[in-house]
Amino acid sequence: MARSEFEEGKTMLHDLVGSLRVVYEQARDRHDRHAMDVAAQAISYAVSGHRELALDAIARSGLIMESTDGHA
Repeated sequence: MARSEFEEGKTMLHDLVGSLRVVYEQARDRHDRHAMDVAAQAISYAVSGHRELALDAIARSGLIMESTDGHA
């Protein structure tokens, strides 16, 4: 059971970092330095195991709304 939970957590982390990377790349394409910084910090939080901090940073910045407006 612990192995399954580990694999599930690993998959969730991979998906989160992948999504944050898309947000970062979109910000880079727009030359939006602030959004790039927020996305990079969120990726750092996620990789460090702080999923909630990563999601909070992105949510407070408003980047999730930008990345889910049909372009992500």
